Amino acid sequence: MLIDIDFFKKVNDDYGHLYGDFVLKEFVHRIRENVLRETDQIGRFGGEEFLLLLPGTNIEQSQKIENRILTYTESEDFLMSGELKAVKITVSIGNSNMEKEKKAKELLKHADVALYQAKNSGRNRSCIFKA
Repeated sequence: MLIDIDFFKKVNDDYGHLYGDFVLKEFVHRIRENVLRETDQIGRFGGEEFLLLLPGTNIEQSQKIENRILTYTESEDFLMSGELKAVKITVSIGNSNMEKEKKAKELLKHADVALYQAKNSGRNRSCIFKA
């Protein structure tokens, strides 16, 4: 799964890069603590994108996790210590399921295609790659 924070440049432009960095770190921390299972792994993939690995998860189970991430993120306020205004964010998610014949590079490419489908469909949503 690839996750991208929607319109993140606006966070940096409106609040500054230190606040933006806080939002990135806090997003990962909160998702790990409140949404993911112990076996799931999330890491920064670039800019404001994150790679999420869900071992032993079928597409239906991953959709439940996607929905929890979307709902949780949209409901959260990100308030950095000493600041007066909280930041609200949403995310777009692209999902691709590992099949025996699929290589990691192909899996990532398919998740990226699905991510752009989510972004082009209005953001704050998830899409699953379908061949």
